[in-house]
Formats: sequence, C-alpha cells, structure tokens
Amino acid sequence: MRRAHVDPSVLDAATSTLRLPAAAAHRFFRVLRLPDGELVELFDGAGRVARGRLAAPDAMVDVALGNVDEALPPLVVVQAVTRTDKLELVIQKGTELGASDFVLFEAERSQVHLGERAERRVERLARVAADATRQAGRARVPRVHAPERVAAVAERVRAFPGIAVMGVPGADEALSERLASDDRAPRGLLVVVGPEGGLTPAEREALGAGGAVEVRLGAFVLRTETAALAALAAAQASLGHL
Repeated sequence: MRRAHVDPSVLDAATSTLRLPAAAAHRFFRVLRLPDGELVELFDGAGRVARGRLAAPDAMVDVALGNVDEALPPLVVVQAVTRTDKLELVIQKGTELGASDFVLFEAERSQVHLGERAERRVERLARVAADATRQAGRARVPRVHAPERVAAVAERVRAFPGIAVMGVPGADEALSERLASDDRAPRGLLVVVGPEGGLTPAEREALGAGGAVEVRLGAFVLRTETAALAALAAAQASLGHL
C-alpha cells in the first residue's frame, strides 16, 4: 500500500473525507500517478494511520482512522558521531530494523564533531528516519536526539528499563548470550556504539558504572555503521521477529 507521512494536525481533522496536504497529493497523483479509487495510507509518525481511497485532485474518501501498536519494545541506538553518509545509513537501516530512538554520541575518539551544525544535521537525519518509516510500513517515526557526551549517555543507561550494552570487540560475552540470559530482554535494548577507534577506557568505565554491559557484536571487528544494525537484528531475533 502506498503511504505518505503527514503532520498530526492532518489526522486531527480527519472525517470520512480528508483533503490531502499538497506534498501528499503531489506524491500520490503526480509522482506515483495513482488512479482514483486507489487505497492509500497516511501516518503521523506517532502511531496513528488513516486509510482511504484517492479522489482527484487532492482528497481521500471513505477514510478510516486508527492507532497502530508496534510489536517491538524500545530499541535505542546510541551512535557515535561519524560522517554524514554513515549516520544516514544507520538511521535508514536501523529504522527498518525497529529502532525507536537514535541518540548521537559525541565520543572522545569521534573523528567528526558537529558543533554548530548539530541542529541542522539532526533535522536532516530525522527526515531520513521519516522516509525510512514510510518505506518500512511502520507507524511510528524513530526519534533522533541531539548529540550527547558520555555523562548524559550514562544517565540514559541508568534509567533504561531493559538491557543496556556497549559494543566492545573481544568482550567475554556475546550480545546473543546476554539477550538469552537476562530477564529484562523483553523490555528492550539500548546499545552504545563507539567510533572507529572504539570507546576509551574512561568511556567504558562511565558507561559500566551506569549499568551498561560490555558485549561483542560479532565474530569479527565491525565498522561503526554496521555494529548498531547487528545489535538490532540480534534483538529482533531474541524477540521472535527474525
């Protein structure tokens, strides 16, 4: 089914007939060239969806509004800041794999620091998440959070109700082992992914003090943009979705 992301106010005003925002009408009628009567879906990114049939030039009819509960618990990726193309890959593929939140991490060994560009970069990544949500058929757009230092990340770890881990190559325990043995697994996963140079001893100490467990994310060393995706896939498998 063809879908479009809209502002929540559009669904707030939904009745049996709904006027499409200009961007959604353009997508359905001009870009996709869908015919009258085609069944389409609008979603507001917060769990609400509206389904109806197209009526040219800019309307939906027979509209049904509902709420969708996604099957996964919170899956949070704390991703060390890296190049834009790598961050966009993590956001896009991580959204497909069920991430609920992406937290940008200003790690000590990050080779890229956003500085004054942070707000603009977060907005761009949020658009990537929204588009990936549309393509993946999800109802909720993952949140993209502004960059945080290790102290703030450690507080997130401390407050997280599920399992919190940090990827460390060669760690004694595999993520799959932790997911299988820890009774908090059904409450979600928070994974901290360091930069290409890895987490520093001080960062590992701070995160460990907050409750994050060191785990390995594969048999070999992963690039920073691969590690989070491996963790999300492992989480889905442990929850019976992969």
